Amino acid sequence: MTTQSRLSDLERDILSCLDIVGTTDADDLANILGASPRAVQDALHRLDDAGHVLMRLGMYRLSEAHKAGRL
Repeated sequence: MTTQSRLSDLERDILSCLDIVGTTDADDLANILGASPRAVQDALHRLDDAGHVLMRLGMYRLSEAHKAGRL
């Protein structure tokens, strides 16, 4: 089982959205995806812990490891 298949639907949606928009914050992601801000923030924390995204100054972006398909 790959890491990608273990992600929730919301986590996959976040990764897809970040692939399109590049860098954004949790509130914008919640608005774009129509999800609750708390659920998006929790998903972002899991994605950050797993190495899929990076956060700096409140802005999230895809990690280089995720972009390279190493996760």
